[in-house]
Amino acid sequence: MNHQNFDRLPEHLQPYRSTFEKYKTVEALMGGMANMSKLVGKKMDFSPLPDDASDELKAERLDMIRQINGVPESAEGYGVQYPDGFPEEMQDSERLGNYLKVLHEHNAPPSLVNALIQMDAQEAQAMHEASSQEFDRQISEEDARLRKEWGNSYEAKLDLAERGAKTLGIDTDSPVFKSAEVKLAMSNLINIIGESKMVSGDSSGNLG
Repeated sequence: MNHQNFDRLPEHLQPYRSTFEKYKTVEALMGGMANMSKLVGKKMDFSPLPDDASDELKAERLDMIRQINGVPESAEGYGVQYPDGFPEEMQDSERLGNYLKVLHEHNAPPSLVNALIQMDAQEAQAMHEASSQEFDRQISEEDARLRKEWGNSYEAKLDLAERGAKTLGIDTDSPVFKSAEVKLAMSNLINIIGESKMVSGDSSGNLG
């Protein structure tokens, strides 16, 4: 069957072109139309298809399910985006696209897709916030440890440790430098090398 003939379909039949094109022969098309006519006025049968179901019957069932569910022609047709306020650094367009492809392959209706994406984003953001809060808690504990260790010298030793870290090329804003162990080690290193040498950058002769 020449599918190019469908170019001449009347306007009122054009919406059904994709359905007609699923059939490879005129006989298959006629059979499909006959099967569809049997459904008119009858309760639709959604029982699983037999293993030996024809390709035409499988195509009919898939088309029926997608029409009922309002499934778009492609995964992009869902038009789903990350919800407003979702952190930009957490957005992963590739992951979202793969997620939508799987849902499309399983004929998920748009309402379900939107609900799942919203739920996934909310859970991801909640986990991110919980992780950030836990990190802040640990930093607070580390700082309390330093204050106890250094006592009244806390501010002076912290400033010296930060200056020494910068001299060695260590980013004091990095998570690594938030550790009390690192700050204590830096402070002790400066004491060994000598403050004046360390902060001036001339420490090569004092490390041996």
